[in-house]
Amino acid sequence: MSLFAPEHDHMPFRDDAYRSNPYPAYDEIPDKGDVYLHPMGIYVVTKHAHISTLLRDRRLSVFQIDFGPAAPLHDSMLGQDPPDHTRLRRATMDWFVPDSVEKWKEFTRSRIREILVSAETRGSIDAVTELAYPLTHSVMCHILDVPFDGSFDVRDKTFDFGLSLGPGANDADLVATENSVIWFDGYIRGLIADKRANPGNGMLDSLISQADSGNMTEAEVIATTFLFFAVGHLDVSYLIENGLRLMAGDAGLRDDYRDNIENRPNVINEILRFDTPEQFVTRQTTEPVVVGDAVIPAGELVMLMIGAANKDPEVFADPHTFNFRRPATGKGHFAFGGGMHGCPGQILARAVADLVFIEFVTRYPNFRLDGEPEWGHTEFIRALHKLPMALS
Repeated sequence: MSLFAPEHDHMPFRDDAYRSNPYPAYDEIPDKGDVYLHPMGIYVVTKHAHISTLLRDRRLSVFQIDFGPAAPLHDSMLGQDPPDHTRLRRATMDWFVPDSVEKWKEFTRSRIREILVSAETRGSIDAVTELAYPLTHSVMCHILDVPFDGSFDVRDKTFDFGLSLGPGANDADLVATENSVIWFDGYIRGLIADKRANPGNGMLDSLISQADSGNMTEAEVIATTFLFFAVGHLDVSYLIENGLRLMAGDAGLRDDYRDNIENRPNVINEILRFDTPEQFVTRQTTEPVVVGDAVIPAGELVMLMIGAANKDPEVFADPHTFNFRRPATGKGHFAFGGGMHGCPGQILARAVADLVFIEFVTRYPNFRLDGEPEWGHTEFIRALHKLPMALS
């Protein structure tokens, strides 16, 4: 198979039906070619084997991409190639190794219990607005050692920032991203000013120290802080919310998570695979790249559809069924990306989600949905805006 370049748009990025459920579209592509040339001129890759290779291919650049109003991403590790990517990643990596995550777990556990005790008085909770976001954001504030004010500003502005990262972005999305960049710049500069006046021992203090020593620029400190605010709650929140949603409808899954510790990592991996928070990563070729029998020329945008790869039937049997007992293949999901740009906070993300799930299945063995979920998907982000739960 080679390049699939039809006139018909098989991935209508702004279509509500596609955004609600892109998986049928993903299923169509692999049988037609190794690479799908979208009518917008973007090269789309969906197969697990190809994406596994391309995520590690140094000929695919993030630095070369024009992010438009999201250009400050280039001041973070997410928007850099080596050697600057390596330098920026090293600036934070010690904060998310297993020993460090163990230190954050006690704070996380106490926050979960504080939130749930408050909700128990009425017997219900919105797992999005009352649990997942305030929990994950407060944990990241704790790591950065900055105040947590309980507002939804960071959540809302992060969502706005991501609107222009998908190919379906319109003019309103671009404006929303530009406004979010302005807001975050002012917000984080204020945090830095407060830190300089009242230093502490958090990750933001460490970033400021590295800027003072010449290892980072102020723009890189701001972008790195933004990055952890964003991925520190957005993807982790969806993991928590989607996990609770699945458990709410499956008593066997709840019981298994409570009673069989050895299965818990597999459950979390299957939640991430089953409906991946970020559906793709974007790269730009710096020279021609062969993908199967197709050739992607130099200077072209490439979308690596990790959401599609995580449903590849050649790797995951019966991929549209949730099954944490599926046989091991030695090939994992890409919910946390891969290669040099693999998520540095994934150990923390798994730990936070695990603590939430343990509390729920232990305290509320019969918890269930208490109304219809409210979705807020884009072509890039799978998101829940409301998830009412009855605690029992």
